[in-house]
Amino acid sequence: MNPEYREMRRKLRRLTRREKKLKKAILIVLVSAVVLSSAFGVVAARTGNSDALAPQTVSVSDRSYYAASVAGAGLIHEEFNGYANSEQMDMLETVRTGTAVLSEAVSEIRDVAGTNMQNLQTAFAAAQEAEDAAEASRLAEEEASRAAEEASKAAEEEASKAAEEEASKAAEEESRKAEEAERAAKETAVPATQAPTTAAPAAEADGAQNSAAGYHTVRTNSKGTVEFDENGVPVNCINVFRGAATAYYGGTCTATGTVPGYGTVAVNPRLIPYGSLLWITTPDGSFTYGPARAEDTGGFIYWNNAPVADLYFQTYDECCQFGKRNVIVYVISG
Repeated sequence: MNPEYREMRRKLRRLTRREKKLKKAILIVLVSAVVLSSAFGVVAARTGNSDALAPQTVSVSDRSYYAASVAGAGLIHEEFNGYANSEQMDMLETVRTGTAVLSEAVSEIRDVAGTNMQNLQTAFAAAQEAEDAAEASRLAEEEASRAAEEASKAAEEEASKAAEEEASKAAEEESRKAEEAERAAKETAVPATQAPTTAAPAAEADGAQNSAAGYHTVRTNSKGTVEFDENGVPVNCINVFRGAATAYYGGTCTATGTVPGYGTVAVNPRLIPYGSLLWITTPDGSFTYGPARAEDTGGFIYWNNAPVADLYFQTYDECCQFGKRNVIVYVISG
């Protein structure tokens, strides 16, 4: 609240209290006058002698009360004119003069109080208008802030929706490209000059056979048997993956509970199911791995651009020799 407004309110309260006190004093004087005049009338009526009320029988102070009573009650004292002397008339005139002065003071106080009240009402109205304006400004700011937040939220939602749509389109495009690559891989024959060659140790290459035309028609080891058509492509192929392959060694147990060895391949089981028979070769046919089984997995499947397969080797040197290569992974039924 405005300090000037509070100060004016305090002044108005003080003036109001003073006016009430003055009114109370005047009321007391008037009531006293009425009571005294009534008492004098009763005494005169009972005694039948107006001399009982003669001024010389009362003191100066009693006369003053008497004169004030007569003046306050408004009784222009016809019954006392016979014995009122000049001293009593002077006192009555003094009381009348005092009453007039008090009336003028009361009038002035009322005028000042009215002016102050009007000023206070004007100040109060101005303060109320200022408070209303401030409240309206605050509400407008809150509304603007809320509108800005809603607009920002809507923009974020639109951006998120657009990003999701873009990601969905990109995923569909990648899926389409993968399907086209798979279809192309199935339709493309492997030339004789790129016929797969085994990278398996001699102990794992038991059962390998060559056709008269120089094709590896069958490749067998402890992981399974892979048959090739006349173009050197594995038969009964149900899926093809292209991507990078890495190498690892060591360990005593795979994710499927088998003992790791040559032909053990770690894969993403969401793409290549555990137990799948695999044949892995580089695009130029310079390296082959298999027959192999999808028997293991690893944290690499959660990498960005994760390899499509992790090939098991017996030694660290073999892993280093292989490094990381692009390969074609044939998933074979059986």
